[in-house]
Amino acid sequence: MLRSLLPISSQSPGVPPGGIRRTKNGVRLVTLGVAAVATLSLGACGVAEPEEPAAVKPVELEVSPAKFSKTAQLTGDDVTLSMNVKNVGTNPASEVIVQLIGNTETTLANPADEGRLRTDPDDLPDAVTRAAWFVDDAPDRTPISSSNLYPTGGVLKPGESREVKWRMNASRAGSHELEYRVFVGLTDNAAKATRGTGLTGTVSATIANK
Repeated sequence: MLRSLLPISSQSPGVPPGGIRRTKNGVRLVTLGVAAVATLSLGACGVAEPEEPAAVKPVELEVSPAKFSKTAQLTGDDVTLSMNVKNVGTNPASEVIVQLIGNTETTLANPADEGRLRTDPDDLPDAVTRAAWFVDDAPDRTPISSSNLYPTGGVLKPGESREVKWRMNASRAGSHELEYRVFVGLTDNAAKATRGTGLTGTVSATIANK
């Protein structure tokens, strides 16, 4: 490939790479070295040298244990889940993300259907799907995916603290436990660069029928 790109004179024996040769007609032919031709061939093909990915700066967080406003709850109660996140490192956190794990929906018999004579089969569903808590208000209004990933409000600078809150409604009776993970950013590299204390934990509560 490189040979075909060279001028005819540079393919002749005895002409050094990068030299100049004068023909019988007085025409000067410039020969190119192999390195120069390789550079031209890459440019002609539109191939750019790959850029190295920017290094992700580590972020260090200190997270207080998450807690409910009350651990003994009744169905229909409005409760608050909260935690405090502080950037104790020297680099800003682009976005602190909290993932809540375990608040999954379960199919239950419809309590409104118990002992009721149904004349229309479409009158009431046989069952309802309900999570332990219904999230009324999240730190950034809504999760950004079905994985319950919640942004908490933008950049957290070194030394800054932020209280993160979810306003919830207790919906399903029973003993329930939520797991949580705290990390920075939405990429694997950013998450792996998150350091600190309290980044994972669990919080539990008991919900009784009202």
